[in-house]
Amino acid sequence: MSRFEKSNLKSDPVIEAAYYYRSLKDYALLGKESELAEAFGKGKLGFFFAGPAYINNTQRDYPETIFDVAFIPKPRENYGYHASFAGGEVLGISSQCKNIDEAWRVVEYLLGEKVAMQITRTTGEVFPTKVGIEKDPWFESHPLHRTFLEQNQYAVPFPPLAEANKIEQLFTNIVEEILLTNTPIENILQKYNEQIQSLL
Repeated sequence: MSRFEKSNLKSDPVIEAAYYYRSLKDYALLGKESELAEAFGKGKLGFFFAGPAYINNTQRDYPETIFDVAFIPKPRENYGYHASFAGGEVLGISSQCKNIDEAWRVVEYLLGEKVAMQITRTTGEVFPTKVGIEKDPWFESHPLHRTFLEQNQYAVPFPPLAEANKIEQLFTNIVEEILLTNTPIENILQKYNEQIQSLL
C-alpha cells in the first residue's frame, strides 16, 4: 500500500496537533479570511497565516500599517521544519487541442524567465519556478515577497490524487469543527478519517 492509500488522522502526532490547534482558539480571532485580513490591517490582530497576495493588499488598503513576513514556525526549536502548503498556478493543454505544438510554445513562453518575472512584478503573488530566480533584482527590493519565494524550499504540494479537491475540503471541515465546536477531537478525526479513507 502506497503512502497515499491510507488515511492516518488517528495517529498520535495528528491528535496532538489537533488538541494544540484547539487550544489556540482561546487566544485567536475566529472569522473569515477577509475579516482576519481587515483586523490585521487595522492593527487588531497580531499575525495571521496568508499567501503573498496579502502583501500588496495590506500595503494598498492599510498604508500606515508596518508589518513583516516570516516562515511558518517549526513545531519546536530543534524539531520539524517550516512546513507550508505549496499551491501554484497550473497551465494545461486540453486533450481536444488541435494545435499541440503551438499550445506548447505558449506554455514555454509564459514560463520563460522574462515573462514569468513580468507576471511576478505585476501580480506580486505568482512566482516563477526557475531555479536561481531568487537572484533577480526585483526580489532584492521586495524582501517580503522574497520570504514567500524562500518558503518554497519547505513547502509540500498536495498529493497527486484524483479526489484531491474533495479531501482538501474535508480538511477545511476538520479545522472548522476543531475550532468552532466542542465535539471531542477523537470523534472529529475518526469521522473524517473514514471519509477520507473512502475517497482513497
